[in-house]
Amino acid sequence: MVKIMCGVNSVPTDKVIGMRVTTVREKFRDVLNIPKDARAMVNGKQVSSDHVVEDNTELEFVKETGEKGC
Repeated sequence: MVKIMCGVNSVPTDKVIGMRVTTVREKFRDVLNIPKDARAMVNGKQVSSDHVVEDNTELEFVKETGEKGC
């Protein structure tokens, strides 16, 4: 199971295992209101958009403090 989060919004799913972060961002952009410039974090560590999502992880899209959005 992967928990995808952006701000207060979250979705638990198995359907993104093996996908790149960039693909997950596109797929859940509208559902989670993910800004294009949000950083991707996996289990609290920043990752690149090419990072492959693994099972049992938390993928969070975050914005810097003070920025509008996530």
